[in-house]
Amino acid sequence: MPGPKLTVYTPSRFSSDQSLAVLAGREKLLVDIHEYLVKPSFDPNLSELREKMNELEEKMQEVLKTAARELSLEAGKSIKLECNAQYGHFFRITYREEKVLRNNLKYNVLETQKNGVKFSNSKLKELKEEYAKNRGEYEEAQDVIVKEIINITSGHFSMSSCATGGEYAEAAQVGGTVLFWVLK
Repeated sequence: MPGPKLTVYTPSRFSSDQSLAVLAGREKLLVDIHEYLVKPSFDPNLSELREKMNELEEKMQEVLKTAARELSLEAGKSIKLECNAQYGHFFRITYREEKVLRNNLKYNVLETQKNGVKFSNSKLKELKEEYAKNRGEYEEAQDVIVKEIINITSGHFSMSSCATGGEYAEAAQVGGTVLFWVLK
């Protein structure tokens, strides 16, 4: 379940002489407080990285279809492509269908639990590593942009901060409207 949503305003460019009037009416995005991505259209580098990530996601879907054919399963129904923090992208089938993986050297079982079997193959492993690299570059570029936005806008707005559950956050505020929220 996603965390609370906050409204963030992102103009196409910032400079130190811009004021709140320049920010008004700009593009609006919703941000999950626990994980966020700056819209790729904000920066050409982000756009390029997002395109690469989309291409990799499409390639992973093709690898899913190939795996489904090889294992005589239905892609998206009996075999799924999933992602988590521990394994990155992986395939999952129900525990009942686990027998299709036995003695199949093309696939490596990552984990077996009541809810299913998580597994991968060499092609998916290669794609997920490239995806993780691109995602990391995206997050680094995004952090630079967010820091720049905070630095430039901090002169225009009152800043507030809070610490909860070990997480630290800053918000640039105008009245009761949160403009930026950054977890550190």
